[in-house]
Amino acid sequence: MLVERVFAYFEVMKRQNEYVAQIEDYKILPFANCDQQLRAPNDQVPVQTPALHYQQNATLSVPPADQLLRVIPTLVKNKYGQWHV
Repeated sequence: MLVERVFAYFEVMKRQNEYVAQIEDYKILPFANCDQQLRAPNDQVPVQTPALHYQQNATLSVPPADQLLRVIPTLVKNKYGQWHV
């Protein structure tokens, strides 16, 4: 109960200092240079691009059906491919 009151107090105080401005005239521009995509000046992780994703996923393959895990939770005892459980 006390936690709810404290949270409500901070929410009210936060909203009193809040200023919302509607911006209607804006443009989304591409990065001007490659440095803007880096997280830090010495970033070692390459910038993700569709070509890089394709290259990273090129070695993936689909495993055989008997090696796939079932996504849907199953019962404790179940016989797949038959009508009864």
